[in-house]
Amino acid sequence: MSISKVSIDTSLIPQPDGENVLRHKDGNTWDIINVIMSSDRKMSNYMCDFAQQFEPTYEGLYDLWYWVRKNIKYIADKPGYEKVKDPRVTWKDGFGDCKSFSLFVASVLRCIGVRYKYRFTSYNQNSDPTHVYVIAHLKGREIIIDSVHTKYDDEADYTKKWDKMPTRIYQLSGPGKIAIIGNARPTIAQRIADAPKGIAPKRNINITTLTGGLLTLELLDEQLRILISFYGDPDGILQKARNIIFQAKRGNFHYNNTLPTGYIDPRLNILIEQIQQASKNIRINGTHYRIGEIPYERPGKYPENCNDILNTPENKKLLSEFNQLSFQDPYKRDGKRYKELGEWRNKIYKDLDECALSQEFAKLVDKRIGKTSHHVLYEFVDKPNEAPNTVGTKTVLHKLAITSIGQLAYIDRSNVRIMVENGIMAENATKPDLNKITPKDSIDILKNASKLNDPRARINEPVTIAVALIGLLTAAIKAAQQFKNDMKDKRKLAFEASNRGYGSPEFSADGPDWSGFDSGIPGGPGSGLDDSSFTDYLPWILGGAAALFVVPQILKK
Repeated sequence: MSISKVSIDTSLIPQPDGENVLRHKDGNTWDIINVIMSSDRKMSNYMCDFAQQFEPTYEGLYDLWYWVRKNIKYIADKPGYEKVKDPRVTWKDGFGDCKSFSLFVASVLRCIGVRYKYRFTSYNQNSDPTHVYVIAHLKGREIIIDSVHTKYDDEADYTKKWDKMPTRIYQLSGPGKIAIIGNARPTIAQRIADAPKGIAPKRNINITTLTGGLLTLELLDEQLRILISFYGDPDGILQKARNIIFQAKRGNFHYNNTLPTGYIDPRLNILIEQIQQASKNIRINGTHYRIGEIPYERPGKYPENCNDILNTPENKKLLSEFNQLSFQDPYKRDGKRYKELGEWRNKIYKDLDECALSQEFAKLVDKRIGKTSHHVLYEFVDKPNEAPNTVGTKTVLHKLAITSIGQLAYIDRSNVRIMVENGIMAENATKPDLNKITPKDSIDILKNASKLNDPRARINEPVTIAVALIGLLTAAIKAAQQFKNDMKDKRKLAFEASNRGYGSPEFSADGPDWSGFDSGIPGGPGSGLDDSSFTDYLPWILGGAAALFVVPQILKK
């Protein structure tokens, strides 16, 4: 795709955190080369949001070469005073030399999953290297990206070259696998210990304006950003996933059209399935029916501006006709037409009212759901029928809560689930004692926490980990109470009808929920010998399930 057809959003380049410039006064050439290679190793994924705008294709790399050449001014460093700048600093300064150009290009290639190397060149037979640029490896061929040069995929004739490959980390998935860095073989535990454990900045997603499918793509991308910031992405698999999502958002991936071409890592299969499902839900499909002779379409997704429902040419015409008939003599006007138009008008205004309420509630959900996510942790229990009865019954309650939130906000339940999952991971990432951040990891921590005082159990989980998670669960209870208090009366009535106990400690996940749950500890909860919790929670479950059927009726009143 030509650069002229691509709008590059430079706001996605983050501000540098500090100076991020390495200077070598009077350092020799080989010192400078070592600094460049060291800087490459230290580059994180901070450029990846920006990098997604460039495709990992021959044309996409042309776009990158052209953009750097046209938007960053080349100014050579003073002899004897060399600077190797972080890509963020290069962009902030607006200038750099071949060293900084190369690191900038490499930071983008790393993010979009293109392998590369640095080529250092000299142009006199006996001289050390005086220039550096990047060579990308794409589909078995080398692509030259030298934004100092006037031609793409071209290089000046040199007398000597030195090619330097950046350090690569290959991460294998599955139990018992290890990462390989040269001859070093760290364990999974060591990899996690060495992870950056950063916190991804929250991206502003206007959930009220996106179709269900596009919202899914945005939420999946947010999830990958959280994982990359916390765990890192040494083999680039997560960034490859982000690239696939980016292509889907640009319309280059459709369920009944083209799948990603070439080899697809099996670890991405689940993501591909999610994107395929999202692509079915890209367009807004309303409900078509007729009121007498008047066609009426109830929106499948309310617009950002609710008045757009009314302000279509056809609806304006019908409203004008209704107003004209309303001023006519009741005995002379077309009574049948007037009645049909009146019914149509009532439906339109109900849609306007419901649109405003759903927009308001959706914004509240977007604002509060992150902090409340741990309150519905048991949405992610794999096999509730095999869990202790308390867990099984709370799982039903947590699932009911997510369902009703989706109903009231006009958001697909699957998207509410991803929002909750992202919220749990984002909150977990803020706790230094937590080395794992997914919902299933949190559930495992609760299982282990329940055994801390059981002499028959043997666990290696530090108490501080359980304490950190319990703190998040407690905070989520308060956040859930605030979420409920912030609801408007009509929405609050509907929500409380289907979610009795929401915002209370009894509703929340807790360590004692799993007490005694162990195949080696007979007679405990989950063994089928304890049904007291089911009896306690049964009114909540039945009331919540029944309310889900009457929520639409409550909203109509």
